[in-house]
Amino acid sequence: MALYPQMEKEPRERIEEYIRYRWDHLESVRSSLEDHSIKFLFGTNAGGTAVLLAFIGSTAFIPPTSIISLAFFISGLLLTGFGIALGYNRIARLQKGWNDDAADLFAGKVEWEFMLQNDKKRLKESSPGKVFAWSAFACWILGTAFGFASLILFLCNRQT
Repeated sequence: MALYPQMEKEPRERIEEYIRYRWDHLESVRSSLEDHSIKFLFGTNAGGTAVLLAFIGSTAFIPPTSIISLAFFISGLLLTGFGIALGYNRIARLQKGWNDDAADLFAGKVEWEFMLQNDKKRLKESSPGKVFAWSAFACWILGTAFGFASLILFLCNRQT
């Protein structure tokens, strides 16, 4: 395949259309990642934190598991923030790489196939944001489990 400036009009238009489509797709993925992660992980961990703080503030008997649960929920909130930041940076790097390659294509510095291969390489890079997201999810599960244990201990303490 020829360099972009040497291509016929029709292949150039198809390439330009695909470049715009790909950029829109990456932007959509970045936005979706941000929205869904914040809504679920932040919401569930913040909800757990709020419930536990209300519980701790309303009773004289505070089971030790309540403090552990609270620590997990707060950790989940922090991990969610870090995960969102890393996920956003990853998508931003993909977008920048794609835009840089598109500029090189239009300038005749690279071929279309090279541009696609570069994009595939960037997509295969690992994302530490996933570790943060899964860790925040684990914190939510553990916070919920310890919160449930606190409720059981509280109810058992009330009956004695």
